Amino acid sequence: MPTETQVSSLTFSPVDSLFVTTDLNGNVSFWNLSDRKPIKIIQVTRSFITTLSFTKDGNTLIVGANDQTIRFLNVKSGEIEKTYSLDSKFPESCDVHPSKEMLACLFNDRSIEIINLLSGELNKTFMANEKYVYYSPLIKTVLRYQENGERLFINNGYDQVVYDTDAYQELSSSINIIDSLVSEDQSFSVR
Repeated sequence: MPTETQVSSLTFSPVDSLFVTTDLNGNVSFWNLSDRKPIKIIQVTRSFITTLSFTKDGNTLIVGANDQTIRFLNVKSGEIEKTYSLDSKFPESCDVHPSKEMLACLFNDRSIEIINLLSGELNKTFMANEKYVYYSPLIKTVLRYQENGERLFINNGYDQVVYDTDAYQELSSSINIIDSLVSEDQSFSVR
């Protein structure tokens, strides 16, 4: 049952010893972390899966793909509960707010959408700063909420933008975060 193709995404359940991988063929594989054995494999799409995120209760896996969809997969049954079809864009990275029922998604057009998970309604849309956030097929840009939910970080491994989650206003941005880390802490090294 192990996957025969390369792993393209990985995420861990927030509540149990489950982790999930995706491959280049649109399959989602569920694994038991304690014994590293596969539990089930589900073909969710025939497209490349770009982002995975669990809801905070671990019951739903949010799967974004470059077929311009976001799917909500029931973890226990493996059934797709809901699918959002998007117009001419795909989700590059999504994350669930740690205490509110909100999903933040960064899209390949630099737009960021905040979606209410209970109602399915769009709460807010705004554009990421094009100086720091840009789409590239060669660079994975990641959007993540801070553990307490007060900040939303967007990072491409080189640049970073931080947003306040109350108003989703840009708080700070930096070019070349590696250089700024080195200048602040001279003991930092890359191996």
